[in-house]
Amino acid sequence: MVARSRFLRRASHLVALGLVIIFGTAQAKPLGPQSSRVCRQVNGAEWEGFSESLKSKELVAFASWCSSCREKLMSTKASPDRFIFVSVFEEPEQSAQAMSRLGLTSKCIYGADLVTRLGIRALPWSKKM
Repeated sequence: MVARSRFLRRASHLVALGLVIIFGTAQAKPLGPQSSRVCRQVNGAEWEGFSESLKSKELVAFASWCSSCREKLMSTKASPDRFIFVSVFEEPEQSAQAMSRLGLTSKCIYGADLVTRLGIRALPWSKKM
């Protein structure tokens, strides 16, 4: 009886360990092509020339850690050519990876002075150009 009890206890531990391994690895996503996405840097004098290409576009400022921003980004999926995302308050690589995980294909820009230049005070932020 004692041997059977030990066997069942060990078996239940092995089953639990197996479930952790199966479900723990199923949630891990490979970076693969996601890591190749890049946000374009736009600073200073370059902004003047770049802003001309923004006519009829909407800028959307976001950070990957902002849940309201993710909701706003997801609402742009239907027409990605109308939007340009502005990565703020984090490394642009993090923004690019977040966009890839969400399946977003809009262009992304970042720059040291974009927050000030665009008057971004809160997230999510958007402005039609």
